[in-house]
Amino acid sequence: MRPWTLGCGCLAALLLTASTALADTINVPADHDTIQAAVDAAGPGDVIVIRKGRYEEKVLLDGKSDLTLRAKGKVVIAGGPRIPGSGIEVRQGSNILIQGLRIESWASAGVLIDGSTHVTVTRCALRSFGKWAVRAVASDFVEISRCTIDGTLDDGISFGVGEPDGGVDDSIVTRCRLKGCRADAIDVSGDRNEISRNVIQSAEEDGIEIDRDDRGAFNVISRNKVGPVPGDGIYVGGDDCEISDNQVKRNESDAIVIDGTRNAVLRNKCIAPGADGVYLLVAGNSVEDNDVVKPGDDGYDTDAGGQTFTRNRATKAGSNGFEIGGSDSTLTDNSAKHSGGFDLLHGGDNTLGVNAFKTIQIE
Repeated sequence: MRPWTLGCGCLAALLLTASTALADTINVPADHDTIQAAVDAAGPGDVIVIRKGRYEEKVLLDGKSDLTLRAKGKVVIAGGPRIPGSGIEVRQGSNILIQGLRIESWASAGVLIDGSTHVTVTRCALRSFGKWAVRAVASDFVEISRCTIDGTLDDGISFGVGEPDGGVDDSIVTRCRLKGCRADAIDVSGDRNEISRNVIQSAEEDGIEIDRDDRGAFNVISRNKVGPVPGDGIYVGGDDCEISDNQVKRNESDAIVIDGTRNAVLRNKCIAPGADGVYLLVAGNSVEDNDVVKPGDDGYDTDAGGQTFTRNRATKAGSNGFEIGGSDSTLTDNSAKHSGGFDLLHGGDNTLGVNAFKTIQIE
């Protein structure tokens, strides 16, 4: 081992030990009457433990780092007509943990994260907001996990949406439950994000939307359960994304919409969507091992060519099992049965391997 490497390691260890030694636990209300007073007094590494009670105050973490806010008992941070804005705001912060709080009745967001990195919101209950439950802009490495969200007048969770220079990258939304969202349940603008294992019970637009306007890339949308929503179950407007192992059930429009290229749509189950099961708007995607049951329109639909369909199934499509527009698509080991129209309707300039289609029509 090189001497400088050992020296740097020892220095890092000494700094970590010193930081830990200097860290304090600050209790609210024992040490400070308000959460904000505790935050103002806290230094890097401190843990603020908030005892049970109702706190009608806005909490601002401005430029804070290495700080934890943790509930002990039922802690409610509540807004109201006299307290505008968001419940908790993290601005220009890093390494922030917010855990176990109930945040409710704020005019804007429950939690607002702006210009920050490595912020985690976990095991929180967020209810009744004039805009979003969680809103992040111009940030990265944000984690929203194991939270319940009920009642927003905009998106439930919004990452970077509507901010040209305010995307959110390298972040994760996982194991959350969302309902009562007046817009999308989860709406993300940014790259390399993961949306996984969430349960979306209700929303008034799309269940999960990725970059309808700004087009992000390399996002993963996996193992989510999307219940009845009036819009699309999952809408992906970016490139090089993975949409895998999701269940979309009884939404009113298309179950999965892909508005980008080089995306992989894998092992999803789409049950009784009002329109198409999988709808591809842009060429060059791969669709494999999906199962679409009782779609109102087509099982799989594209107006763009150059798609690859492998081992997909369509059952009881209201119209066609597979409707393949454009040219240069490849279909192998797919099946359709009990289609209202044709099992396969296509333009003819495609490559057909061995598929289980009883009725085929060339346009």
